[in-house]
Amino acid sequence: EGHERRACEAASGMQWFIETTGSHMSSVGPVELRMSTGVYSGACQFFLVDASHREFVVVGPAATRTFELEDASEAGEILVSERTAEALGPGLLDGERDGARLLVRREPEAVEMHASNTALLADEDTGLDQYIPVPLRAHLAVARGEAEHRQVTVAFLKFSDTDGILEREG
Repeated sequence: EGHERRACEAASGMQWFIETTGSHMSSVGPVELRMSTGVYSGACQFFLVDASHREFVVVGPAATRTFELEDASEAGEILVSERTAEALGPGLLDGERDGARLLVRREPEAVEMHASNTALLADEDTGLDQYIPVPLRAHLAVARGEAEHRQVTVAFLKFSDTDGILEREG
């Protein structure tokens, strides 16, 4: 109950954090973090794919629409679906685009991290290694130090027609 408001508050909090802390000077020059966000209310399908590590994959029409909303939003914006907007009420909404509504961003209230979350982060025996690809495990186990900068190549995998496959095959 109230998941729409909580999701929008989380998105707003992330946008606020990036806006207030996102500009940094690094050893390679100025860096500015920016983010666009989409929020949709609906059922998703979840798959835990198991190989050398577990990969959590979210698919289905609701996930697809969330990605479409994120793609339609500009940096610094939060675009919510009509269904989500209906659950929020008019005071939190500002404008329309592509069949969706823009969320008014607000400064988040101070939120304390729950003790259970703190314990999970501090506990080295959480079993989280099963969710980390084998080649990264040794590197991440090294004691934390100063952030590193390196040339990287980033790849995104697109799973096509997952909505159709779910509809045809369940």
